[in-house]
Amino acid sequence: KKRQNSARTFFLKEPSSICTRASPRKEKGTGDMGVITYYDNVMPHGSVAPYIRSFYRFEYAAGGRPFIQNILPSGTPELFFVRGDAIELISPGMEPMVIRGSAVFSQLTSPVSVRFSGDATVYGIAFKPFGLARFFGADAGGIGTVPAPGADALPGSGELFAMLAGETRSPALDTFSANLETRLLGLIRTRPTLPNWLPQVLNAMSSLSHELPTTDFFYDIGLSKRSAERVFLSCLGCSPKSYLRVARFTRFLKLCEAGTILDMTTLAVSCGYYDHSHLCHEVKAMSGKPPSSYVRRRNQILGL
Repeated sequence: KKRQNSARTFFLKEPSSICTRASPRKEKGTGDMGVITYYDNVMPHGSVAPYIRSFYRFEYAAGGRPFIQNILPSGTPELFFVRGDAIELISPGMEPMVIRGSAVFSQLTSPVSVRFSGDATVYGIAFKPFGLARFFGADAGGIGTVPAPGADALPGSGELFAMLAGETRSPALDTFSANLETRLLGLIRTRPTLPNWLPQVLNAMSSLSHELPTTDFFYDIGLSKRSAERVFLSCLGCSPKSYLRVARFTRFLKLCEAGTILDMTTLAVSCGYYDHSHLCHEVKAMSGKPPSSYVRRRNQILGL
């Protein structure tokens, strides 16, 4: 299987990337901070490839202090399985959620922190925006926009990781991904196909225009705007407006990663924001940091 290097996969970020994850931090105390000792991912193939970005695995080795990784909104649903010591997921305004076993993310629209305090191995599936609905139908839209234990929030998701629950040793990523593809193919056969216009709309919203589809656009494909909104909620778990916010934010991060030298006003317009003020408000709401902090970090990495 073809390997890919991606900074978009769940907890991991590549050290030189400022695209999708804030830097890990350590809590106050004595001792060394734990580290990621292994990371790899593979691309899917065959009938599941149109719906999945990658399968991944990584291992964390605990040190004297907990390791905390911030996850920025990406619009990418993910299922993952934690072996070993439990991890904590911390969402704004919510109590920390302890995860061991399977769990799920929907369309993230606010930052989430992951706290590792023991040795853990994590396996996961990074879906494309509408991919979760292809395998789990309407249940995918019902899990909301925050992390949740997968076995409870998404019926059938725990069965995908049956081999991990039964094995005493952590299987190789190739073995894990091959097993998952077989199980996912079985799910495809039992689920209705997604509306063929949905990928077209998502691509349009993620393009340079970054605009909400108009009523006329939906009329041309035989839908009312209200019907299209119901499909979004059912398949993606969020409204078209929420998805557009994530698409704009993701483009902002990609432009920062690319090292393009742009002033803030031009950067805002390039990402689909109305003006500099709109950019600042949205980036702060999505990440907890002002856009200037990402630009400064980009300049430090690139030596600008």
